[in-house]
Amino acid sequence: IAVDAASGMSFGEFTLEVDAISTPTNDRCSAPQTVTLANGKATVGGFTVGGNDEFAPGGGGDAGVGSDAGPSGGITCGQSGHLAAPQAYLQLSLKGANTYALSVTTDFNALLYYVPASVGCTASAIEAACSSGGSSGGVLTVAANTPTSINLTPPTTGDWVLVIDGATSMDSGRYDIDIQNTTLVPPFTIDFESGPGGLIGTLRQG
Repeated sequence: IAVDAASGMSFGEFTLEVDAISTPTNDRCSAPQTVTLANGKATVGGFTVGGNDEFAPGGGGDAGVGSDAGPSGGITCGQSGHLAAPQAYLQLSLKGANTYALSVTTDFNALLYYVPASVGCTASAIEAACSSGGSSGGVLTVAANTPTSINLTPPTTGDWVLVIDGATSMDSGRYDIDIQNTTLVPPFTIDFESGPGGLIGTLRQG
């Protein structure tokens, strides 16, 4: 690795950060990474670099395998063109009528789309769900290095799949997602302590 410059006047301190990146194992819809919430919370991170663009357009099929798995337009989730970046799939169980706050940070321009796991792994079913903009799924645009949040309220209890994707084949990198159930669900406790104005109560779930 060499750090150089075009001009002899260009010099100074620099920082070089190196990350060891393994080939993703959750770049297929059929093999998502399972995320388990503890006390209604979970944090997950990973990389899409070196992953697979599972539903690239071209084949017209719906098999969900290989580069020609998608329909002629690929998966768009309502965007102007097909999403051409490698994907990372995450699956988690969510409670119906509960609201989950998702905070997503990536070091590349990304899109996160979410669909019920019950839609399966065909391009047409995923496309219909993530383009619906409602309880059947949706999509969130995430600018590089900009924490972006969305609330997800599933109508019924079940498994959901979150997919980190991007618009172009160059859009890949690291992602970090924080998930929290913001709905107060029993059991919960209230801890009291003395404060300047009297008792202060802290509500704790779980």
